[in-house]
Amino acid sequence: MNIEACEYRNAFHLYRPDIAVVTNIDPDHLDFFKTEEAYREAFQTFARSAKCLVILTEEAEQKRMIGLAPTTVLVSRDSFEVRGEPFNGVQPGNYPYTLPTLLVPGDHIRLDASLAFVVSQLLQLNTEKSLQSLAKYPGSWRRMEIVRTTQNGNLLMSDYGHHPTEVIATL
Repeated sequence: MNIEACEYRNAFHLYRPDIAVVTNIDPDHLDFFKTEEAYREAFQTFARSAKCLVILTEEAEQKRMIGLAPTTVLVSRDSFEVRGEPFNGVQPGNYPYTLPTLLVPGDHIRLDASLAFVVSQLLQLNTEKSLQSLAKYPGSWRRMEIVRTTQNGNLLMSDYGHHPTEVIATL
């Protein structure tokens, strides 16, 4: 089973995931988290609860979480590195890969696809089928969804991104 956990009021501390994927640590819910340090500490507590933590190496804030879980997987655009204890038979080491061409544009989508591929490998799913599935993925509802084109040729998009980093990535 997979879920999207929310950090609001430390709700994600209720979970003990086998694999936790952290896509960003942009400050949010500052009505509850009074300082950026409190926000960071909440993510560090969550990271310690996971058997395997998967993070993006491009995100500087996430690097503070390296080593908090027994196994940490650092993901970039074209490789992943397993650190710490083996997870589900996947030994520590560096694993290069090449993602297929994706139907959805954007570097942030490629990074999300990289995360999905790494999780598929940690779960020991078929590599070729995982890559084929990523190549066919049409995107999700309200994530850079083109609603229509105006008479002047402008695109009208629906996008649920609301953090500055998400808005910038979409633009």
